[in-house]
Parts: sequence; C-alpha cells; structure tokens
Amino acid sequence: MKLKVNKYVSLAVCLGVALLVWLYAGYFNSYLDEEVQTHFFLKKHPTFQVKFYDMYATEADDKPFDLLAPDERKEYFEYCHARFGIESDSNTELTRCKKITPPYLK
Repeated sequence: MKLKVNKYVSLAVCLGVALLVWLYAGYFNSYLDEEVQTHFFLKKHPTFQVKFYDMYATEADDKPFDLLAPDERKEYFEYCHARFGIESDSNTELTRCKKITPPYLK
C-alpha cells in the first residue's frame, strides 16, 4: 500500500513541475546568419502560451510599429509582455521592449 501512495505522490509532483515549466518557460526563434536559433526564457507572467514571436530577432530591416498588421503587433506585444513584463502595446512600450532585447539578437 505504501508503494502505491509514493507512486501517486511522485506522479503528482512530476505533473506539478511540468505545469510550472509550461506556465513559466517560453521560447522564440531568431533568424541570424541564415540559421534558425531557438532561445528560451523565463516568463514574467504565467501563461499557457509557450512559443512566442519576436519579429525583430532577425537581420532584416526593422519595420516601424505603425506599419505592423494588428496580428503582428499583438504577437509582438504578447512576447514583450511575457518576457519583459511590458504592460501596454503603445509605441513607447514596444520601443522600450525592442531596446532591452539582448544584443546578441540584433
């Protein structure tokens, strides 16, 4: 009987850890030197979304925020909110997010 209880406790602990990783870990891809690189980060806010999109993690020319399609802007804001805790999708806040992106991604 004791073995069964330990098995269920171990399973519950493993599921709890997996849930925490899912809620607090995220990743995005960058496209540098003609290769795809995956970057992992700890989220500032828990969310079930794991894969994020940073359109500025490329060697391509930067696209001004005013010219972004609504879905592109939303995806970039979701990345900034999860990774850096940005609370608004205003041009000022998105510019701040873009500036604090690590230099190896630029």
